[in-house]
Amino acid sequence: MGILARIVDWDRAAFAAINGGGLPLWDEPMKFISSDLFFWLAGLAVLVLVTRTASWPQRLQTAAALLLGILVADAISVHLFKDVFERLRPCHDPLCQEQLRLAANACRGKFGFVSSHAANSATLLALAIRRPLPRWSKVLLVLWLVLTGWSRVHLGVHFPGDVLGGWFVGGLWALVWTKILSLLP
Repeated sequence: MGILARIVDWDRAAFAAINGGGLPLWDEPMKFISSDLFFWLAGLAVLVLVTRTASWPQRLQTAAALLLGILVADAISVHLFKDVFERLRPCHDPLCQEQLRLAANACRGKFGFVSSHAANSATLLALAIRRPLPRWSKVLLVLWLVLTGWSRVHLGVHFPGDVLGGWFVGGLWALVWTKILSLLP
């Protein structure tokens, strides 16, 4: 068995443990954690924290940089990964149907590698953590990142490898985006 096959086997086993072992009691909180509303509330909280002492023009510039960074991370995750690798989401994968516990309201999109939720949240975290923030807020951001990734697997819409890949892509893009922003006047 090759290394790629072993990774896929590990990913399926981890998915079965997290998704199959998930408690229905957590379904509704996980749906909220995975929601667009929760993501944008977290983004707004980050924006308020990183610009709390900035002037209005600086706040607008920071908001634009964060928003554009997240939008590009989302596009990268879809067009350079999902559309290229075409790895089925667990909720669309025929090999997962017996063990799948679909807790999400729907299984959007056919492909799941990499998780856009994970890439977007990693981008936001990586961009925010480089700013002077209170320590407690950095801990909350890391917790939010982990919960967002966990929720995607719990709900049955991503494999753990999709989430790990999304975190890597989002973090890497944030480094590139930070470098680009540093070159601007």
